[in-house]
Amino acid sequence: VFQTVRDLLKEDYEAFIASDAVCSRTEANYLNGLSLMSSMGAVITNTETIFFDLLKRAGTPEFKELSRLVK
Repeated sequence: VFQTVRDLLKEDYEAFIASDAVCSRTEANYLNGLSLMSSMGAVITNTETIFFDLLKRAGTPEFKELSRLVK
């Protein structure tokens, strides 16, 4: 993930990292990886925020279905 984020940022893409969807061998490595990506310009967020942001609006059938899944 770190290398992909580094390469995306180098090519002027935005990178959003779902912190609850990545892992590492140890907690220290996990936290260090998130910190490094953040300091390079990646946005550290979570899957729920990303899902709802992609949906754009509440009240749609897709929103209602996803809401049930994340509760």
